[in-house]
Amino acid sequence: MEETAFAVVRYITEHYADITTLAAVAQHFALSPSTASRYIKEATGVSFSEYVGKLRLEYAAHELASGERSINEIAAAHGFSSVSVFSRTFRSVYGMPPREYRKCHAADPASHITRSIRLNADAEARVPRCTLGVSMGSIATAGLPGFVPHVMEVIDAFHLTDIRVHNLFSDFVYRRNRQYERTDYSHDGYEFSFVDGLFDALASRGVTVGVELSDRGWSIRQTFSRDLVTVGHRPVFDSPQQVRHAALTLARHWKERYTADRLDGWSFDLWYDPAIGNLDTYVQLLRDLRAELHDLIPGCAVGGCAISMDENRLLFDDFAAALERHHVSPDFVSIHSYAHSLDEDAEDGGTLCRQISRARATLNGHGIDCPLRVCSWDPVPSQRNRYNDSCEKASMMLQELTACLDLPVSVTYGSLTDFSSLYSDVLTAPFFGGTGLVSKDGFPKPAMHAFTMFNQLPRHILGQGRGFVFGRDDSRSFTLLLWNRTGLSPQFDHTEEYKLTMQQIKLLYQPERDATYMVELHNMPRNRYLLREYLVDDGTGHGVAACSRRGVDGLTPVEDHPYLIADSLPDFSVRKVAVADGTLRFRVGLNPHGFAMIKLTDY
Repeated sequence: MEETAFAVVRYITEHYADITTLAAVAQHFALSPSTASRYIKEATGVSFSEYVGKLRLEYAAHELASGERSINEIAAAHGFSSVSVFSRTFRSVYGMPPREYRKCHAADPASHITRSIRLNADAEARVPRCTLGVSMGSIATAGLPGFVPHVMEVIDAFHLTDIRVHNLFSDFVYRRNRQYERTDYSHDGYEFSFVDGLFDALASRGVTVGVELSDRGWSIRQTFSRDLVTVGHRPVFDSPQQVRHAALTLARHWKERYTADRLDGWSFDLWYDPAIGNLDTYVQLLRDLRAELHDLIPGCAVGGCAISMDENRLLFDDFAAALERHHVSPDFVSIHSYAHSLDEDAEDGGTLCRQISRARATLNGHGIDCPLRVCSWDPVPSQRNRYNDSCEKASMMLQELTACLDLPVSVTYGSLTDFSSLYSDVLTAPFFGGTGLVSKDGFPKPAMHAFTMFNQLPRHILGQGRGFVFGRDDSRSFTLLLWNRTGLSPQFDHTEEYKLTMQQIKLLYQPERDATYMVELHNMPRNRYLLREYLVDDGTGHGVAACSRRGVDGLTPVEDHPYLIADSLPDFSVRKVAVADGTLRFRVGLNPHGFAMIKLTDY
């Protein structure tokens, strides 16, 4: 039933301009009209006529803002019987006639931003303190055929060194027969063979692993539409003793399987869950478990909480008070950070930084001095491919992360790969895409390149401002990271995102403009450099423009010979450039939401 329903909705999405009746759709799939209607309602939440009408308006509005055809031609191309019907329907939804809408939202091809960046190569340096890792998703996906090789290929290709595993004590494991099997944690004979292959592969690569000691076994129900947004978790543990037993069993298993140096730096994050008791009980469990795990694995780190700072700030304050009350100081405290709300100054980012700062202030207020970790972060709470597969999310990631460079925090991005979404069938729904950094086939999205660029920022930051970070690795190597972030209008509220159409969300962005950065790097210590220009093209086939294809110009060449080199970053060109009187000048052009990395090395 689910596959047929998906096919019906996909067919309507692809043929919305030509479809006239529900009966025609039903006949195409050999269904009764009532059955087809039920499938459409369950998949989209609206009726057949409402869904077709919404598609026609969204695509027509997009062409009004970006196309050159007349309004009559647009109305006919998108399935409206007449221009008067189109105008009347359009006005009822968008509050203005199509002609006025086109005037308000048509892009000005001549509009652009010019920014001047003047930096000194000998400026006083500061060391960034924010580090970035990524989660491979729920342990439940470890049983997916091909999942472990897929993850290892991504880790090897992008040289990932910090991986987090969620829901370790989940109450289901994905099996080849697509069933969710309950796992018994109550007896001494419990073994971890179903994930040994995963952790063996991570350990052999020297990856630092963080595991989430959570019993949140997400119960994905079988109806693909309505129930997907009402998933919940069934508690596996109902006492602190059961949690302690399972965690120590895992630690003993690892101690027998891996050498001490392999386990050095691995961490255990004990999530708070009311199912195991109140906060006082939880904090005492955290204290005792930390001591026992340190005895078994001396180089490990043990912390906990994992409360969402946007939804449970008061609970986090109660947690900090319980730590103070019981004189407990964990190796770290973890939080969740999601972009459910924005700062007033959204142009400068800040959601992630604000939540980190609030958590830090809360801990300091209770005398708790320990490292802070963001155990799961995503800057865009959206499942739409419009964001997750495009440069928009990538530029947002860079803006949020670079704003936190000076904060002593470890941030974990919430999803490495769309492969993880397969167990809940999310990827097959027409309006849902995975939030992973790479596709289920291993293709890197722009967000993956942004992630990699941030992790390759140099250890010494020499300058930072709106849309750029400049630094050096040593006296002979410099890096400039640029991004052209289009801001959100102040009234945009992420908590309402799921209620909006794609076109309505688009209207909440400020006008998209190309950007030209006029760069001057003064006091350069060498007379010539090898310049590597890293460019990003999303390549997803969703019609999103390349992120940064305008590239670098205005340089004084010594010997220009661009070529492509295989690297963990996207394709880049290489050229030799000259420095005049200690100053290197060049221009960099970026498309809306574009980003690029420029590396200068002596040769």
